[in-house]
Amino acid sequence: MVILINPKSAAGSAQRKWKRIEQSIRRQLPQAEVFVINGKMSPVEFLIKKIKQGHHEFIAAGGDGTVNWLLQTLMDRLDEGATSELKIGAIGLGSSNDFQKPFDRRRMLQSVPFKIDFNSADFQDVGVLTFEDANGNRHRRFWINNASVGITAEANAYFNSSNRFLNWLKERATGLAIVYAALRTIFTYKNMPMRLGFAGDEIKTVNLTNLGVVKNPHFSGSFRYDSPYEKNSGMFYCHLCYDMSLRQTLQTLWHLAHGTFFGLPDTVSFRLNRLTVNANQPFAVEYDGETIRTKRVEFGIIKQAIKVCQK
Repeated sequence: MVILINPKSAAGSAQRKWKRIEQSIRRQLPQAEVFVINGKMSPVEFLIKKIKQGHHEFIAAGGDGTVNWLLQTLMDRLDEGATSELKIGAIGLGSSNDFQKPFDRRRMLQSVPFKIDFNSADFQDVGVLTFEDANGNRHRRFWINNASVGITAEANAYFNSSNRFLNWLKERATGLAIVYAALRTIFTYKNMPMRLGFAGDEIKTVNLTNLGVVKNPHFSGSFRYDSPYEKNSGMFYCHLCYDMSLRQTLQTLWHLAHGTFFGLPDTVSFRLNRLTVNANQPFAVEYDGETIRTKRVEFGIIKQAIKVCQK
């Protein structure tokens, strides 16, 4: 078992969080090897080395980006024929920690959530997005919680940017920093014409305000959709907001903070396993808190792709 710690998570506050709980974690997992991602050694090379040595239980100690990095690396190894016994756990040292949601007080240490019981590990679906960069090169990224296009994606892109004030705020009040990034984006965002492609080549053109592509309905702090969490159904939920005014967008944000999205005006939700999004200009795509920019993205799902700690 290996714990990979990202001290840069949550604007650098992850290291302090880890120090608060380190002894408790070591007592629970006395055989675990700890690796700090600090630039002195390639974490990918280290991970590959450990897999070759027979390790198959890995814990991402950081934010959702750290969990996503671990997921990307392990999924690449699975593509190369690694054992299907690879397992993911996590310790939430980040800003939002969507992977841990909904939070359970029984799995908290000094306000730090964790899922590190590998006896509870079960196969879980993994989302996949395929896109082209500005040079026409094709790429693939994986996600396990949720993905988005529109306001949520643009807000995440801003939240991840090197903004001095935002970094200062993230260190002191993560929830407030998330709200600030969301509100700033809402007040500057303009609905973008986009083409949504469904199974059977059905195309729908919309002025897109936001599109949530979700397995775990919880995202960005306290926001959540009211679709069920189907961890291994081979499907995902899409929640579309279109043609929304600023007032409607703020009202929708309020409903998302209370988990009451279904049935709102200018929204539609659907369940599927493939979706494409096209636009004439680049747009942000968010996946587990990470972001890319593209003019076209395809969302898909890999059913029961990898084992994940449920507790």
